[in-house]
Amino acid sequence: MKLFDVFHLLQTDLKEMDHEIEVSGLTSDSRKVKQGYLFIAIAGFENDGHKYIEEAIKNGAIAVIGEKRLLLSVPYIQVRNSRKTLGKLASIFYSHPSKKHRLIGITGTNGKTTTAYLIHHLLKEAGFSCGMIGTVENKINNHTKKAKNTTPDAVEIQSLLDESMDDFIILEISSHALHQHRTEGLQLDIAVFTNLTHDHMDYHHTIEEYYNEKKKIFSLLKEEGVGLVNIEDTWGEKIAREQVHHKIKTIGTAGDYDLQLTVKDARYQLKLTSVERESIVAESPLPGKHNLYNTAIAIAACLEAGISKEVITQGLKNFRGVPGRWEKFHNRKGAVFIIDYAHTEDALRYLLQTAKENSAKKIYMVFGFRGKRDKSKRVKMVKVASTYCQQFILTSDDINGESKSVVEEELYHLIPPYNNGEVMMDRTLAIKTMWEKGGSGDWVFIIGKGSENYQDIFHLQTKNDIETIHYLIECEKDEGC
Repeated sequence: MKLFDVFHLLQTDLKEMDHEIEVSGLTSDSRKVKQGYLFIAIAGFENDGHKYIEEAIKNGAIAVIGEKRLLLSVPYIQVRNSRKTLGKLASIFYSHPSKKHRLIGITGTNGKTTTAYLIHHLLKEAGFSCGMIGTVENKINNHTKKAKNTTPDAVEIQSLLDESMDDFIILEISSHALHQHRTEGLQLDIAVFTNLTHDHMDYHHTIEEYYNEKKKIFSLLKEEGVGLVNIEDTWGEKIAREQVHHKIKTIGTAGDYDLQLTVKDARYQLKLTSVERESIVAESPLPGKHNLYNTAIAIAACLEAGISKEVITQGLKNFRGVPGRWEKFHNRKGAVFIIDYAHTEDALRYLLQTAKENSAKKIYMVFGFRGKRDKSKRVKMVKVASTYCQQFILTSDDINGESKSVVEEELYHLIPPYNNGEVMMDRTLAIKTMWEKGGSGDWVFIIGKGSENYQDIFHLQTKNDIETIHYLIECEKDEGC
């Protein structure tokens, strides 16, 4: 990319500029600037990138883009929206890499990761190479590395797409990413909306704002692209009514939908029938009614991608699950332990109802809340826990820089009026307590983090919930620790 072309694209004319100056990279992080980079200053929510312009120039930035009126020692362009500009330039810098793949984007409050893994698995079963960019990990060219965010920043997304030689790329797309224009320049073949429920009100303020960001995923569709919407969700129904894209296909159980979902029994068998009366009968490889919808929408996406019914039904039978989602363990006494990422009222209810459906004798739960995050959902989540659980423990998730004593006090305020809850700030000891309590036929849920590593240091000095459970399993073998 030539620097002159950047200025021309942004309708800024510098007649004396050398037309051959090459931009060697671009970033919004001044620490990552190298010689020849273009630095984009973003006024963030906790930090203002304009403060670091001089640092970026010292590190080798040959030009700067920002939102403020400034005079600098290097060429500068003032724009209305730095985030949007970064997304647009990132796509151009990497020569619009989304065009060389078939892209499937997934958004929704719950089910993004599970749906992404299901689609990824089925595409691989069909013989396609398939990458994935999401909450748990990024898979590119059969190489995997831990993800930092559900959706990376615009430069990293475009860089990953450029690096990838995969036929398909599946992207989990968060509302934050859509609002912050991290997805600018993407062109989706298939866009999926799973559901929308109360979450992230610390960021979006109202459920309507949250919805308006989520539905932007359909603006990323190619002209011939297809949107898939779970119509069982109230907000999905609203998307269909608003006709946000002319090729929206709806999935639901009771109505005139493009794909009619029929639950064949009380548990995990489903039938998906198109308006042309073509049907596919399959079993959800994961328990719970919510996973029936995740499975159905994954099947729909794979049908749109051209995968045969035979490959889909067979592929679902050997799906191994998702890291940190419904990971099941047992203690010596025969209690079932489930580690899951659930972090909303609805997600908790789905899990606990599934335990009831499976005749759980007693239900216990360990969960917490992240510091500096949406506090408006906490009361409802605790109410759900109290309703279904014999006992629950509120514990530390990640305090995110908040005072531990403040977080602890907030948790104690959530316990009344319930008499089956307690607070234990050390997450590993809370899990150990429930490990020792759970007996034959009991179900114990360890909720909120999934496979994520702890930010805080706890007594058992394990890295995450899964490692904590493995530690306790080894303790049992050694007759105690």
